Formats: sequence, C-alpha cells, structure tokens
Amino acid sequence: MNKVKIQKNVNYIVEIEKLVYQGSGMASIDGFKVFVPNGVPGDIVEIRVYKKNRDYAQARILNFVKKSPLRKEAICRHYNHCGGCQVQDVSYQDQVLLKTSILQDLLQRFYPQLKEKMLPIIPAGTDIYYRNKMEYSFGLDDDGIYVGLKERGRFDSVIKLGTCYLQSELANKIRCWVGVFFSDKTASIWDYHKTEGFLRHLVVRHSKSFDEYLINLVVSEYREDLLKEFAQKLVEEFPQVKTVLLTVNNSQGDSVFSEDIRILEGNGFLTEKLGDINYKISPQSFFQTNSKQAEILYQKIVEIAELKKTDMVMDLYCGTASIGIFLSKYVKAVIGVEENEFAIKDGEENIKNNNVDNVKLIAGRVKNVLKFNEFKADCVVLDPPRSGMVPKALKRVIELDIEKIVYVSCNPTTMIRDLVVMNEAGYEVEVIQPVDMFPNTFHIELIARCIKRS
Repeated sequence: MNKVKIQKNVNYIVEIEKLVYQGSGMASIDGFKVFVPNGVPGDIVEIRVYKKNRDYAQARILNFVKKSPLRKEAICRHYNHCGGCQVQDVSYQDQVLLKTSILQDLLQRFYPQLKEKMLPIIPAGTDIYYRNKMEYSFGLDDDGIYVGLKERGRFDSVIKLGTCYLQSELANKIRCWVGVFFSDKTASIWDYHKTEGFLRHLVVRHSKSFDEYLINLVVSEYREDLLKEFAQKLVEEFPQVKTVLLTVNNSQGDSVFSEDIRILEGNGFLTEKLGDINYKISPQSFFQTNSKQAEILYQKIVEIAELKKTDMVMDLYCGTASIGIFLSKYVKAVIGVEENEFAIKDGEENIKNNNVDNVKLIAGRVKNVLKFNEFKADCVVLDPPRSGMVPKALKRVIELDIEKIVYVSCNPTTMIRDLVVMNEAGYEVEVIQPVDMFPNTFHIELIARCIKRS
C-alpha cells in the first residue's frame, strides 16, 4: 500500500529528473512520481500539487529555485505563456538529446529489446520558421481584434503575438494585417464560454517550395460583402497569397473543419514539391507540417524499406498518397488505402498531375478494406493517425502475412504499443529511425522496419 503522504494544494521543492513524453518534467517525492509541465531536467522548482492519483501526482511550477543549466534565453518573448512551443529555451542540440532520452525511456518501459535497434535522431535543418501550416485564433483587447495562439494550458485565452518564429516572417505580417482589417469592421470574436461570435480561426498554409500562401478564414456565418472585401484586399496587400478560402463553422466545437468551404479568391489549393513530385494541398487534407524534413523522412522510408523494382507495396492510411507517390518510382506498384474522401480526391489528382501510372487508391477504412478484399504485396507501409491502429486493423495487417512492414508514426507511445502486438504475432523489429520534424516541441517522427520471423 502506498504510504507516501503527498497532498493536493500543498507546496513542495523538487528537482526535475527527466523529460517525459507529452513534454512534462518528472520529479519524485520519496519515490512518488510527480509530473510537472514546463519542467526541464536540472530545474529545482517550487511546485504545487493540483491532482493526485494512486501512482502519481501532477503539479504546476510556482517559482524557480534554480534553473537548469540546459535553459537559455528563448528567442520568443511569448514563450513562457504561449502554447506553440514547449522547449524553445533549450538549445536545439540539447533538444535532440532530450528527445533521445524520451524515446529510450519509453522503449525501456514498454519494449526494452528495441533500445539497441534505435538509430540517432536525424535533426531538422532549422529550428525556426519551419512550419508550413498554422492554426491561429482571434482575441480582443483595448487596441482591437488580433490574431494569435492559445495560451498554454488554456482553451479560452489567446496570446497577442508579436513575432512568432514557427512559420515565416510573411505569415506574421499576414496574421497582423488580418487583425487590423477586422478591428475596423463590425465583427465579434468567438466567445469560448458563450459559444458565440463571428471570427473563429485563421489557418495559414505556406508552400515552402513555391513561396505561396493559402489563407482559410473560419467564421460562424457567411457575410458576403465583408468577406469578399477581406479576400480582395488581402491578395492586393500580399501578392504571395494565391488563394483565400472561407470555412463556415457554427458548431460549438472548437474546430477549423467544416463541410461548408467556399473559395473567395484563387483556385482553392496550394502546391508543394518534395523531390521531383508536386503535391496538391487542399484545406481539409493532411500534409506533413515541415516540408523540408518531409522530403528527408520520405527518402528515409525508401532506404529503410529496402524496396526493389519488383515490389508490390501497400500504403495504408495513405492520405493524399504523398508517401505512395514518392515510393512509386522505386517499386512495381503501390496500392493506397484512405478513408478521408478529401484526401482521396487530392491523391487522385496528385497521381494524374505527376504522370504516375503505378499507384491505385482505394477509399475506405483500413480494417474494412482488408476484410473484404484480398491483397498480395511484398511490403506494407503504415502511417496511422496519432492514436495508432485500431486493433482490428492491426490484426488484419498481420493476417496479410507479408514479409515486411514499415511503420511510420508521430506518436511513439501508440507505435510502441502496436509494435509489441506485432512482435507477439511473429514480426521482428529490425531498426527504428527517429526524424525530428518538430523543433521546440517534444514531438518526434519515427520509422520502424519489421520483418516476419521464419
């Protein structure tokens, strides 16, 4: 029986021992684990416990007794409050070491045999201005309407940003211009408690290859004259903005997605280039948020998969077929499976526009497509959502009895969980390659090659 007498709403002084997945520091009090958001290994902090479970407690930092030697001055003045970054005040070299430690810790806990299979993290080429997509929210102060990011740990508070170092310098100018434009109009911002208001989100997508922008304004209702004026003036002010979209979402949920999407200016999509392949990016389609690293990621998938020109490949959870098309020139054929109808449509156009003749897409959920169809392939590439694979889908992938499975994931915990199941079913993990797609955060992308044991 646990005898540690940690109490809620009581202050303690602790030293942060390590960083864990999801970005919290971990300390211990008489051997009892305490998770502390924003803590970095080496910090000595005064904390207050706000939640206690049977096996661990959660606390927030009240004061720094001594800051970790890892900490430096953050480049962004909003860092301590904004939710956009988690470890920006740690040098990028040390961030990579911390992410390595997080991965090794997860493997030690759930699949220790894999620790020796993990290769060094491939770092990002830059840790600023790397994102090709940002979702901003609207706020209001005495100076008027502004566009910013949610405050760390809050759903109803929006930080008024100066410069944000995540996307691009021009994205900052566009964001500020939008706030000024609507400050001069009769427009309200979304109230997260009353669930009412006009302006909800601003989505900025940037083609790094062609330096062009797609702007998607999310509002609760269609106001034709105001919104047409917004779009016209926006493209006049910023010629790099090639398309302006309007998403009408009057639901209570805090989402940028809705089926009511209208084109105000332009053709409604962006084009991004990875290698020699052009990809159409629509507002509802997923695309890797770090374009430069995405090309490195895809090339690493090719290398780790050890593909041959005679191979038949299945690309499951294929999205817009970005991986499948990238692989297509190295193999005989690719079959992609995806349930998102918007992604399938973009994928078909990507196949056509790139003159690819050996990629076929199937619309549907992976578990259902595999249940009602028979496939023969030499390799399966899996790139499931953050939640990982549902048990039935994973079971049916295993039942394909394919020699080689390459698992791509942005969530180490669900990936390791699925790899354990695959190991029990007869698949040996040969190598794990981490690729850092998300500097200044705890996130990491992984590629694992699994071979069926004979």
